[in-house]
Amino acid sequence: MIRQNEAEFAYVIAGLVRVSIGEESDMVAQPGALIYVPRGMRRRLTAEVDDTRIYYGLVPAGSEALIVKLGSPTKLLSMAFEDRPVDASTAATFGIALSADH
Repeated sequence: MIRQNEAEFAYVIAGLVRVSIGEESDMVAQPGALIYVPRGMRRRLTAEVDDTRIYYGLVPAGSEALIVKLGSPTKLLSMAFEDRPVDASTAATFGIALSADH
């Protein structure tokens, strides 16, 4: 299936999920894995064992660009929000208004 208007995500809660996205080879996702499928990509998710459970969601296409623009990779398990610079002009591009005391 290919979704043109939404990006998809799945978080593996229990079991094993075989994942194929685009032309990538099959991978097996274990509990704790987050699977992200950009809009317009062919994908296949298959439960490999009984009692496989995932948390699945759709995100309207385009909003993921805000995360890409403002996000940065981290190996930390937590990060104080106030330590992060906030780009109000980029947020406004996505319809998000920030107060002066953000």
